[in-house]
Amino acid sequence: MTLRLLLLIFLIISSLSCTFEKAPVPAYLYIPDVEMITDYVTQGTASHSINSVWVTLENRELGVYELPARVLIPVEGQHSITLRYGISANGIRSMRDVYSMLQPVNETFNFQPGKSYYFEATMDSIPKAFYRENAKVIIVEDFDGLGISLQRTEKSDTDIVKVTHPDTIFQNTQKPEINIASGRVALKPGQTLVEIATSNRYVLPKNGRKVYLEMNFSGNQPFTVGIFANLFDRVVQAPVVQIRPTPGEWRKIYIDLTPEVSGNPNALDYQIFLGAVKPEINSPSTEFLIDNLKLVYLQ
Repeated sequence: MTLRLLLLIFLIISSLSCTFEKAPVPAYLYIPDVEMITDYVTQGTASHSINSVWVTLENRELGVYELPARVLIPVEGQHSITLRYGISANGIRSMRDVYSMLQPVNETFNFQPGKSYYFEATMDSIPKAFYRENAKVIIVEDFDGLGISLQRTEKSDTDIVKVTHPDTIFQNTQKPEINIASGRVALKPGQTLVEIATSNRYVLPKNGRKVYLEMNFSGNQPFTVGIFANLFDRVVQAPVVQIRPTPGEWRKIYIDLTPEVSGNPNALDYQIFLGAVKPEINSPSTEFLIDNLKLVYLQ
């Protein structure tokens, strides 16, 4: 018997005698959605566009999961899970980030192999999102009051008006809310430029501290959102993002104002502006609608 044949027989016998350990059966954590909770009077609408969660098991990062999520839990027994909520900054899907204005949620589970778990299983199995206790929420405009805190600038061809028809106002489909009006900006034939700015000026944190503008929007006209940085001797206009049309569909956007606010450290205060340009003066009317503008930052 040759050496090669002996070696082959040895390998076959060795493989038959090996014992393989079964892979552990994981548990699963399901996160179908997130419910936003706000004090409507002081924090405005609970409308949200939370689209992902950052999941931490004890001190171990399990990863980022798009909602609805099924998270594989590779351990058993009692362990704590922390969720941080993610959004797409400036409405750009690739700019997904933890929304630091929201309080992370933590819960301890007794994980057993093969079983499924939900947050707040005794309620509706959906984790709740709240603004952090030190989050400052400034309601810029919700169009439900008597006046409007937005006004046209000198170079604007048109103004913003309230609309109250059910087909034009924002309705929060995630949670019942009382909303009686929204804001509408229309560019009719003969009008090519609109620029609207907040009448109020806001002192905002600088030095890289996060500042967001939350807003609901719709319409068939693209428009730009940015800031006016009011310095002692001049005004700096800084566009932040151009918002694409969503005719017939209301969406939520989180606009990161941090680079523009901190990029003008000598500003005394800031204003929000919205602007749009229609390329041809006699082209058909276009419009965009907005609602629930609020500034949010951590104190």
